[in-house]
Amino acid sequence: MNMYFNVAKAYDDFAGFLFTETTAAGDKAVFHQTLCHTRVEFSGLYSRQASVLKKTPIVQYLKKAIALVNTQMEFVKRQMQTEKCGQCAGFPKPERKIKWTGGIVDLAELVYALHEAGCFNQGDIYLKDLFAEIGEVSGIKIKNFPL
Repeated sequence: MNMYFNVAKAYDDFAGFLFTETTAAGDKAVFHQTLCHTRVEFSGLYSRQASVLKKTPIVQYLKKAIALVNTQMEFVKRQMQTEKCGQCAGFPKPERKIKWTGGIVDLAELVYALHEAGCFNQGDIYLKDLFAEIGEVSGIKIKNFPL
């Protein structure tokens, strides 16, 4: 096997591992730190090798690996922001496809009827939670509903 094939295979293996870990990482902050460390190590290797090996496969794949780590760092950073604020950071909420145009009393009566009929979670849902969910979907915050 030639060196180009070995470097390409190593890069593909690294990329596959990185994608798997990015989606499976439990503690995003720790994983982000690991990515930062990886980027520093790869950058050090790149700066030492770039002047000696110029445009060899090793240098080219190190450059690709650094770019990949940077991309994954940004992805994990956005995931952490999303988890922190509850929505995609930097992206507006999508426009609702439906909008409740009836009155709040009408919506409240509908929620009571759906709850009484056991239409959600096979009837195993608190009325307060159902009001919150239906309110979220309809874009209306239902407050002070009578129980």
